Amino acid sequence: MLQAHEVAPALGATLLRLHASGPQWIDRIPPVPVGNVITVTVSDASLRHVPPQRLLESGYRVVGMHPPTPQQPTVDLLVQAELAAGYPEFLTELLACADRAYDLRMGPVQLALGPELAIHLGLS
Repeated sequence: MLQAHEVAPALGATLLRLHASGPQWIDRIPPVPVGNVITVTVSDASLRHVPPQRLLESGYRVVGMHPPTPQQPTVDLLVQAELAAGYPEFLTELLACADRAYDLRMGPVQLALGPELAIHLGLS
């Protein structure tokens, strides 16, 4: 089993959660600045049905599924620290779209989200 420190993204990363009812979630968020990619996990298979070209053009890459959330289906976005620091206006715009934001500098947050972070980081 992976330890929390083994699945920690770079210091300063943030996980954003958006409630979603279908693949139109991609239309609610701004495109990622050119040359960058944000990894995405979804809680329901229907949320994966975004046209591949639309994902590619927007800079998002669906990497897997995270456990279902009790309220409604969700899409989680892992924003790496370098992207957030290099494009603060983009981060502000993306944060405005999110229903929740998890600061991954916090150890308890990393522990709670460890299995999902492993998916984003390609460790599971």
